[in-house]
Amino acid sequence: SSINNGDLATKNTVANNQIVKLNPAKMIRSFSADNIISGNRTVRKIALGKAQYIPKPIRPKPVKPNTESQNQNGDFGFSCKTKNNNYGCKKFVRCPAGLRVVAVKAACNLESGSVKTSQLDQVRWNSLAVVRPSDRVRQGVCSIGELDISQGRADLSFLRDFQRFYIACKEHDKNGGDCQIRGKAICR
Repeated sequence: SSINNGDLATKNTVANNQIVKLNPAKMIRSFSADNIISGNRTVRKIALGKAQYIPKPIRPKPVKPNTESQNQNGDFGFSCKTKNNNYGCKKFVRCPAGLRVVAVKAACNLESGSVKTSQLDQVRWNSLAVVRPSDRVRQGVCSIGELDISQGRADLSFLRDFQRFYIACKEHDKNGGDCQIRGKAICR
């Protein structure tokens, strides 16, 4: 940390932390896309569990906007989906060269795996909504930027002026997790 809390640290993983009563997106900030911030969540009380060792962290691969749904202004749709996979899905979403995020909206299905167009259309701009939580809420998480939620809605206005952002979903089941995060971005 430094005077402005921007120590420019790179190639770090900050994952699966429990933050009591505070929003992880406000508590954990990164100014480098080389840092992985994932699975951090707000809790009322810290739940102690077994430590995990991850010998080689999985780095999400950058993805370009879907050119089929992108117009000249940089508006586009994005999605990350997985089926029968307890490790989830992770990606970076980028605005076209020279453009920055104006608004984002996204929806997550953390149980059956598909977000319908009608469900995404009902989400307000600069919001993230879980349209279907996991049957065991604590076993599903939807992430965008540095924000993780398992149910309900959250504000995404902090993504304004970003050039790229991280998206992910994860759900754990005996037969492998199914999830999807699907959204739209406006870049100018």
